[in-house]
Amino acid sequence: MHGVARRPGRPKLGRNFGLLWSGSVISLVGTVNTTVAVPLVALMLTGSAFDAGLAGFAGTLPRLVMHIPAGFIADRVDRRKVLAFAQLGRSAVAVSVGFALLSGNCTIQWLIAGVVLEGSFAAFFEIAEMSIVSQVVRRDDLDEASARNEGRNFVATLSGRPLGGALSALGGGFPFFASAGASLVSASLFLRLGRRDPLVPLQLRDRIIGFRRQALVGFEVLRQDPLLSRTAVICALTNFLFQVVTLDMIVMARQDEVSPALVGVLLAASGVGGLLGASFAPRLLARLEPGKAVNACVVAWCVALWIFALAHHPVGWLIAWAAVGFTGSQMSVLRGSHQATVVRPEWMGLVGGFNQFLTQGAVLPLAHLFGGGAIETFGPTTIAVISAVVVSALWVLLRCRGWHTLLRSDKRLHKPGQAPLCPESSNVSMGECPRSGSALSRRSSLERVPS
Repeated sequence: MHGVARRPGRPKLGRNFGLLWSGSVISLVGTVNTTVAVPLVALMLTGSAFDAGLAGFAGTLPRLVMHIPAGFIADRVDRRKVLAFAQLGRSAVAVSVGFALLSGNCTIQWLIAGVVLEGSFAAFFEIAEMSIVSQVVRRDDLDEASARNEGRNFVATLSGRPLGGALSALGGGFPFFASAGASLVSASLFLRLGRRDPLVPLQLRDRIIGFRRQALVGFEVLRQDPLLSRTAVICALTNFLFQVVTLDMIVMARQDEVSPALVGVLLAASGVGGLLGASFAPRLLARLEPGKAVNACVVAWCVALWIFALAHHPVGWLIAWAAVGFTGSQMSVLRGSHQATVVRPEWMGLVGGFNQFLTQGAVLPLAHLFGGGAIETFGPTTIAVISAVVVSALWVLLRCRGWHTLLRSDKRLHKPGQAPLCPESSNVSMGECPRSGSALSRRSSLERVPS
């Protein structure tokens, strides 16, 4: 691979990646649309900020227990079928909640049950979608694919949040009908993957080895890699805070009698920033050492949260969320491209599932549960200040621990003595290579492939 020259300009990632990207962005638009709608609907049903947080908590709770099993399944089953099945399930759930709201029979309990089911299907979709990327693009193009996928996420945020606010203003059931339609369209696109251009096949793995032993592989890969482990800690904390701050801003907007449509526009600012950030990420990250890139992200988050805390005005919220989105895309591309290049494709589901569990599944439910109660107890302004103080303390920790000094040439990045590699050409099972290195590819350091 070191002898292969890269193609000039942005590479063409092929028809399969186009289908995957299109189906994913359509699905994400529907998801973001209902994410905005759920707390608004909960507030409409009960008028309680705690219930709004509880509804959000219910939607993220399945990820707490589903991400790792979803990764286990994604490494053993045709990932196209997992994607399609998950989308069909999400569509059915959205239709049921939509009709309940439209008929006036929906209760907070019905809404919570719906978001729990939707979150369960979403966990399988997220891991399968993340895992199949290495089967639809060349390894040399994984960095570009990671950047485009991050841009896709913010395209969905940019369009889905205003859509969710506008549809909620029309009636609580409309966002859910839109989500159901998006899931059906995306499922049809996923079923077309590999029909014209075959997917990259996965190496066969020993299916006798149990779930517990294989789950340890995912944990070890994250623990032993300095970049993945450090950014997992940072992302777990910041993802928690950003979920709380999102609910905080919705409550502030409601107190100031800001319309639901304008709330959607304000939240979409992170999509604008993230889309721009994803466009520039490959070039910006190529010029920075990993440690400096991580440091810059945390500094930018500190500034954004202080703006949000001190400028109690929609313009300040707009600026803060745009900065959060721009910076978040840099961190996501950095983590995603590194993970895609050090983890072998046949283990991507399990490693990705463990990564999602640590950075999202284990923290987002707590954020939704804690956020509503904390806002009601201390008030939205106090919570905004506390969030800014916590991220400032995180930056101090990063500097004191020397995390900002990590270099691409760092010898600790999966040294052969720490994480022995299994030959890529061999058909190796966990029983033959039980250490975490069995899940690592030959490109197992941050050294970039020469141009």
